[in-house]
Amino acid sequence: MDGRDVIDLTAGYKHFQTVQVAALVQKTDGFFIFSHFKGHLAAGFGGAIKNLSMGFASRAQKQRMHADVRPTLNPKRCTRCGVCVEVCPNRAATLPPNEDPHYDLELCIGCAQCIAACPETP
Repeated sequence: MDGRDVIDLTAGYKHFQTVQVAALVQKTDGFFIFSHFKGHLAAGFGGAIKNLSMGFASRAQKQRMHADVRPTLNPKRCTRCGVCVEVCPNRAATLPPNEDPHYDLELCIGCAQCIAACPETP
């Protein structure tokens, strides 16, 4: 329920070598999709396919699809819990002893995992 029960699936596309989806995808045999017919500016018309792609995507994957986000530290809110370090797929987030987290923006791939998983993000 906290958004961390996710898996990475190989995609092999130009912009996404992997995609991150809810682990529920691997835990079930099938899904019933009750969709509507909807126009979409970027893709023409969507329905079941768009509902599946966005509905099963992790919060961080949705951010990857829509933006290239880099974290910024708010020292007043940070509790130094280390979740950002735990979820960073590229090890761009570090938590030095007795210091606030550090984000190496050269290593950061903009996936927003740290932002999505942070318990202090408003």
